[in-house]
Amino acid sequence: MNKILFLGPKPPPVTGYANIVNALAKCLVIQKYEVKYISTVPSFLSHLFPSKVWKISRLIYMFFLFPVIILLIPFNSILYINVNGGAAQIWDIAYALLGRLFSKKIILHHNSYSYLNKQMNLSKILFLVAGNNATHIVNCENMRDKLCSLYSNTTNAHVVSNVAILTLANPEYFATKIQDKGKLETNKDIFTIGFMGYFNKEKGLELFSKTVQQANNSIGSGKIKAIAVGPVHDKELVAKIKKEFNGLIDFRGPVYGVKRDEFFEEIDFLLFPSIYLNEAEPLTIHHALYAGTPVISTDIGCLKEVLNQFPNCYSFSIESFILSSAEIIDKLSLTPFEEREKLRLDLIDYYKQYSLNSILKLKKILSEEIS
Repeated sequence: MNKILFLGPKPPPVTGYANIVNALAKCLVIQKYEVKYISTVPSFLSHLFPSKVWKISRLIYMFFLFPVIILLIPFNSILYINVNGGAAQIWDIAYALLGRLFSKKIILHHNSYSYLNKQMNLSKILFLVAGNNATHIVNCENMRDKLCSLYSNTTNAHVVSNVAILTLANPEYFATKIQDKGKLETNKDIFTIGFMGYFNKEKGLELFSKTVQQANNSIGSGKIKAIAVGPVHDKELVAKIKKEFNGLIDFRGPVYGVKRDEFFEEIDFLLFPSIYLNEAEPLTIHHALYAGTPVISTDIGCLKEVLNQFPNCYSFSIESFILSSAEIIDKLSLTPFEEREKLRLDLIDYYKQYSLNSILKLKKILSEEIS
């Protein structure tokens, strides 16, 4: 059995990246691989995240960690690097260089578009150092295409959805309590639009608000309802939107677990209008799809590729998002409640099959690349 030296952040602090990396390590263990998981962040100082002190602390931590990694590499046959974005790739380059010096198999796992929207010098050096024989794992076909077109020595790339990683590590990760909406105390004649994410410009809160306003003008006041849930990351923007749109949107705090399930039961459609260009494969859309809630998103990252696989889901450019989304909402708001409920149950079935296929694909890739 091959021994794996696995390098990546371990929560806390809890971030989407850290959660994916941690789940991936669990997947490898579940599949009976021998894994030595070394956290590349000082979790014991997570209370400092995301301050400047945290960044300095992480830098100091990495200097002390590096000699430990040098000592461990000879005793493992595979070096699994979860690739950082930005300047932190300097450390990834150092790890890859050690892997080459000790003739280890190198696997690079990608979870960001930060170096895929345009060629970055650090990334170019990293992939050159890792070599032509390195294995690359990406989230979607679009991600693989961009990686291979920008960096010539990255042709050995495999697509693995984050859904496969999370559900293989924990089959209940996306589990949500599916209820019969017909039995809920709700006005079936009102079409409800939802937003879930950070309340800031990057996650598209302003774009969401303008889309709701456009739909409200088209359909007529009182026929649609909008709910936004999430933590406030830009107080000034939220205050501006509340004033400008005058109660058109029901702003609520972040929701998790059962409360998250209830949110998806309450809405008819999720808008995911992110304008964050480094966005890859956000988990929010998967929670929505699992619950049978259709999604309209911007077409950045892997969003378009994922959503195009499901009925009644759409992806539009940032420029056309408002008008195109409002048109879809207008059409679907006229659909009888019973028909909307049938479409929801069909989407649940589609998504369950998608999850199963993703897990099978992940197991096959692990078998081919690690065993």
